[in-house]
Amino acid sequence: SFLYHNATINKTKFSVNDSIRIKIPVSNTGKFAGEEVVQLYITDVKSNLPRPKKELKAFKKIFLKVGETKNVDFVLGKDALSYYDDRQHKWTVDSGEFIAKIGSASDDIRKEIKFRVY
Repeated sequence: SFLYHNATINKTKFSVNDSIRIKIPVSNTGKFAGEEVVQLYITDVKSNLPRPKKELKAFKKIFLKVGETKNVDFVLGKDALSYYDDRQHKWTVDSGEFIAKIGSASDDIRKEIKFRVY
């Protein structure tokens, strides 16, 4: 079993061109060494167009010994927040609130962290 600790983000307000860095420590709390795939999803709280509630944007596979903790780092650029606006015929990023959701699967979200884009 794996324990996801509190996630941190390099800041809570970003311009469209900023990189977003999210870190989360993950610990092996089981009786055996094992691998975990840590997944990062993004939710655009109020998109201008219909979008999925969770979009997989990054994942990392880690190996942990019994009792070991590792920090998992994700760096997201503008492309992770962009979507194709078919009305404007271009890729765009909405300003507003986003939620980074971290877990072992889309239906097993362990931690969330909010941020804003302006």
